[in-house]
Amino acid sequence: MSGRPRTTSFAEGNKQPQQPNFVAGVKITSNSKDGSKVTAVLATPGQGPERPQEVSYSDTKVIGNGSFGVVYQARLLDSGELVAIKKVLQDKRFKNRELQIMRRLDHCNIVKLKYFFYSS
Repeated sequence: MSGRPRTTSFAEGNKQPQQPNFVAGVKITSNSKDGSKVTAVLATPGQGPERPQEVSYSDTKVIGNGSFGVVYQARLLDSGELVAIKKVLQDKRFKNRELQIMRRLDHCNIVKLKYFFYSS
């Protein structure tokens, strides 16, 4: 694995400050009612203010992969909503253009960027 940080986004940038109990922006626990793995991250909302907040999800499984990254399906714990999480390698040459574009888009035929976060 290379030393490049990964950008991960939730679908329906800036380095974030580390909080206690979070390692590289991610905290993994097993606190769900059924004992499954729960992942909590410090995520920034896709639209709106740049205020990172804790977002927890579980039931993660791979639903796609390609040359640019891997897409997972997960369930948000607070709402029960199914989301897609796209994990990609950060490439400084492209300045994370996809994330910049997704933050601005609002169209009924394009998935909405709910959150994004960085991990290593």
